[in-house]
Amino acid sequence: MKINDKYEISPFGNTFDSLLSLLTRNDHSPISHHPSSVSEYGNVRIRNEEKQVRIEFLVPGWKKSDLSLLIEDQQLRLVANPPKEKEQGGLFQSNELNVKVLLGEQLNTTKANAKLEDGVLTVTIPVSAKTKGRSIKIS
Repeated sequence: MKINDKYEISPFGNTFDSLLSLLTRNDHSPISHHPSSVSEYGNVRIRNEEKQVRIEFLVPGWKKSDLSLLIEDQQLRLVANPPKEKEQGGLFQSNELNVKVLLGEQLNTTKANAKLEDGVLTVTIPVSAKTKGRSIKIS
């Protein structure tokens, strides 16, 4: 049985190998082919919308006071440090978090805002107005 151009399952082949190849295949198409322009990288989702870029970080269990966002050198950086005091007998351990996302030059980073809700930190950055091309006189 042919699934697509890359993968084929033969009734006479090794069933385990066929199943394993189906589970581990990596045939994601490029981001530009998705109409919604959504990219996902681990715990980060980036949505390119018409008037803004929305970046969502999955940060379950983190408090607003433990997180900090920085924008410098066209990078958005999320830094999270666990509280210094350690609770004795706890089941969970919080580790430091340091995530960087490259930003395009067309974004108006001075108007960026962030909101933490239900373990998802959402950062929205508006797209700058596109400048029209102009003619330059040669002297």
